[in-house]
Amino acid sequence: MDKLGKHPTNYSNKVMKDRVLESVTFAYWRALVTCAGRLTPSICEGDELVEQALGRRLGVNRSTTSRWMSGKTAPDGDKVFGGLLFAVKKEIHEVGFPRNREVAWQAVSRTFAIICDEDLNRGRRPIGREEFACVWWLARHPTGGHYLESGDAAVQAEVHRSVFAEVHRYFPGLTSSAYVPAAIREWLIPYLLFLVGLPPMWEALDDAAIARP
Repeated sequence: MDKLGKHPTNYSNKVMKDRVLESVTFAYWRALVTCAGRLTPSICEGDELVEQALGRRLGVNRSTTSRWMSGKTAPDGDKVFGGLLFAVKKEIHEVGFPRNREVAWQAVSRTFAIICDEDLNRGRRPIGREEFACVWWLARHPTGGHYLESGDAAVQAEVHRSVFAEVHRYFPGLTSSAYVPAAIREWLIPYLLFLVGLPPMWEALDDAAIARP
């Protein structure tokens, strides 16, 4: 056991891998849904929503489509490519799939929501870009380890000021350093769980998700 409290240090790479891959697929699926919603004539029948129309064309029952719409589950990758061919009938470059960095961010944000819901019983809430930047910079602070181990208020205040300075470069709209400790309290444990569970060869996802000024 370690700083994660009840969570073991061998937090499952497989669990995290599956969550990230599902979240990557979900990012592409949402882009496909957006594309389908712009089609003329519409693919919807009656009062169908776009996602329901995609599900119908893919031969998926409504209960499965409803889970996709709620964000609780994501369609498999074959549904994305099947939808491309049989529903929207567009070439890949015509759909407007997000760039890799945006997919990375969406995957990380959704994975954090799953961690909060399934591991911490906090409900499903995705992390915001500003919040992610706070814990990302804390993890890279020279005294970040000491920050976690000590309850020294002076050390913590200095770390908060330093992290805020970095985050403010990315998000100049943030005007108060009080945002940093609040974000750390809320998101440090989910972030550590994410890092511990992330397969070693996928560590670049952590860097890819951070916003750039």
